[in-house]
Amino acid sequence: MMPGTIPPEPTAGQPWLQKYFTRSKLFTTTEGSWGDVVKKSVEKALALSELRGKINDLAEDTAAEDRDRLTGEYRALESEYRAALIAEDDTGEGRTSRDGQSAELRRMLDGFNVGKVFQAASNHEQTEGAERELQQHFGLTPHSIPIEALRTEHRAAATFTGDEPNAVPKGIIAQVFPQSVANFAGVMGETVPTGEAVHPVITTGATVHRPAASANAAEGTAAITVSTLAPRRIQASFAYAREDAAVFGGLDAALRMNLRDALQDDMDDYILNSTDVGLLQFGTDPTNPTAATDGAGYLSAMYGAVDGTYSGAISDVRMVVGSAIYAHMASVVPTGRDDSALDILSARSGGIRVGGNVPAYANNRQDCVIVKGMNADNAVAPLWQGISIFQDEFTRAEHGEVKLFAVMLMNFAVLRADGYTRHRFRNA
Repeated sequence: MMPGTIPPEPTAGQPWLQKYFTRSKLFTTTEGSWGDVVKKSVEKALALSELRGKINDLAEDTAAEDRDRLTGEYRALESEYRAALIAEDDTGEGRTSRDGQSAELRRMLDGFNVGKVFQAASNHEQTEGAERELQQHFGLTPHSIPIEALRTEHRAAATFTGDEPNAVPKGIIAQVFPQSVANFAGVMGETVPTGEAVHPVITTGATVHRPAASANAAEGTAAITVSTLAPRRIQASFAYAREDAAVFGGLDAALRMNLRDALQDDMDDYILNSTDVGLLQFGTDPTNPTAATDGAGYLSAMYGAVDGTYSGAISDVRMVVGSAIYAHMASVVPTGRDDSALDILSARSGGIRVGGNVPAYANNRQDCVIVKGMNADNAVAPLWQGISIFQDEFTRAEHGEVKLFAVMLMNFAVLRADGYTRHRFRNA
């Protein structure tokens, strides 16, 4: 369909098409009739929906090149859709349609109950109602939980945060997990529909010259490095007595929070400590200090990260440390100063955060990572859409218990190594 043309009237064999337009409220007209001209963003949204359906319907033995081709088309079309929304928003045309779509998604998210998905999985039943509606919106199976259902604005805290207060039903005591630092460390999160996550990074940009009059300018070649990430599985498990299965539907907030925190904790550990990949593992290991780090040493580490490229001031720099080094920073006072190194850097830098998954110090040493440029996309942790729920009735059958497994796919990569600096400090 060409931009600006009128979509065909849905036929009897296309009830989903009528539903898509009438329920999503993706178009804005004076009369709201089907025959009105549809905006470019609506055409892109419809094409995205169709393409998402094709991707979800691919057979398991589909050739990799076909799957990659469709995924590439999806991402390109998604960019066109965003561009169309921005263009329409500039003229005031797209606000109503976009607000209508957002309101519809919010309605589905507000009605989604994580507990009912667990209940359906434990009883070998299909989800229905608001739960199935949202699953179908994202092209997920009946025993899957959309990533969006765990985010803060929908009654639970967002992925890659750990600061928000946890709201749980009265009488339920929340499990405590280590504090997450992924978002603080500038890790970019994204949702991948299927396939691999591909991230092209320009490592050598355009070459600028100032040639004399009539002189030739030397040509420069841009270099692009592509990071391709395949999904990696992480999972959380829940054991429950068969007698308790009936209460899942009433534990929505508690299950959301526990599922989010458990998966987030493992993601955070992988982001920090994955061998040769994590923020505390990539590149060359820092030099072992031979003496305790003094106040000047801590200041030098963070001020030395202001390089004029990734960070332009100390306020652009953050640091993730372990609890032992954090306490030591608070105890050392740089020469000629009244405040501790921790107080000085906390007041002037972008912040210092203790990561619960930073390995405990050994031999009085502990590693940390300094983040240059708080808004730069120097690292990425893609999440594949949908958390799948599986049941195991046999492992604890003799105890009258059933285990449910929540499986999510993710990965992590540092895209620009110069955006981070690893340090090793000593507290004694």
